[in-house]
Amino acid sequence: MIIVGDSNIDLCSSSNIGEKYQAVLLAFNLTQHVTAPTRKGKCLVDHITTNIPHNVIATGVLATPEISDHNMPYLIVNARLNRFEPRFKYIRSERLFSPEAFLQDISELPFSTVYAVDDIDEIIDIFNELLRSCIDRHASIVRCKLTRPPAPWLQDVDIQNLQKRRDALRFIAHQTQLESD
Repeated sequence: MIIVGDSNIDLCSSSNIGEKYQAVLLAFNLTQHVTAPTRKGKCLVDHITTNIPHNVIATGVLATPEISDHNMPYLIVNARLNRFEPRFKYIRSERLFSPEAFLQDISELPFSTVYAVDDIDEIIDIFNELLRSCIDRHASIVRCKLTRPPAPWLQDVDIQNLQKRRDALRFIAHQTQLESD
């Protein structure tokens, strides 16, 4: 965020309103970058305030006596976005999942071993291990590389339907080699 304007609060003089202004900027984690006087060489009333001081490369004031009694402050900002660093996450692979095989396998689990133990914590551990091993056999955990940042807006049903339609039309166009497709 960059806020630019003639605030009419002189930061060259030590006034109560200037100190309050600086306190408000500090409270909102904002930095005022102009340090040289901007009006008739005496007052600093034209401010450039940002919340990205680490991206500011240079700042200064250009004299413009033929245009106005205010000099023109400027700010040079590095507006480059940081590249998305690839990350890894672990998900269950449902590509080869068969509900029928899973239900058959879960029906054959030896749940009787759960009843052979008296300690409730151990019962839960055994039960969880039986289920987890069955789930792992049918939907194993795989490591996925994320190369783009999350885009939650693409989860909208309308957008997903349009993407499917686009892909189907592209497939038809490549298959038929017709310019009309």
